[in-house]
Amino acid sequence: APTPAPTPTPAPAPAPTPAPAPLPTAAPTHQNTSRQNPSSTFTVTGDCVKTPDGCVTSANHPGLYGKNQDCAISKAIGKLEVESFFTEQDYDVLVVNGQPYSGTFGPDRVVPTEDIIWRSDSSSQRTGWKICPDSSSVPTTAAPTTAAPTTAAPTPAPTEEPTTTAAPADDDDDEEGDDDDHDEDDDDEGGGDEDGGDDGGDG
Repeated sequence: APTPAPTPTPAPAPAPTPAPAPLPTAAPTHQNTSRQNPSSTFTVTGDCVKTPDGCVTSANHPGLYGKNQDCAISKAIGKLEVESFFTEQDYDVLVVNGQPYSGTFGPDRVVPTEDIIWRSDSSSQRTGWKICPDSSSVPTTAAPTTAAPTTAAPTPAPTEEPTTTAAPADDDDDEEGDDDDHDEDDDDEGGGDEDGGDDGGDG
């Protein structure tokens, strides 16, 4: 009888792909946005000049400022950077937070909490001053970058070829063939006897 086909082995389930770890967010970087858009940072009234790079100078800087100058700068300028400063000592003053600055000593790294005032008298003039918002005053956050997740292709399940067993040969057919051979031999022997009888008669 034929051997039954083997039962196929079920394919193993693929292992789940782990989720990718999120990349760290970049630390905030500082850039001088106040100089890029100075009009949104502070206002100037009177005898001062707001420059295209977002700074403020005395009139006619770097030339000599005029006599009896008077101006106000709003406190929203942020921390100050002094790029140049030269006024008549004790008479032509830039007042920041109630503190007068004159000569060659300006309000560098000072954060104004009230409007800045500039005044000059009617005597000697100097080249004046230029103050700017500090480049580190306005922090900006860089946009985080996240790598696209990658998914590994599943491993195909191993396949097994079915094993087949050949059916055994039928021995009954061989035995029947042997019996037929014996029958033929008996017939030959009987035929011999008949021939012998005939020979005796003839004698």
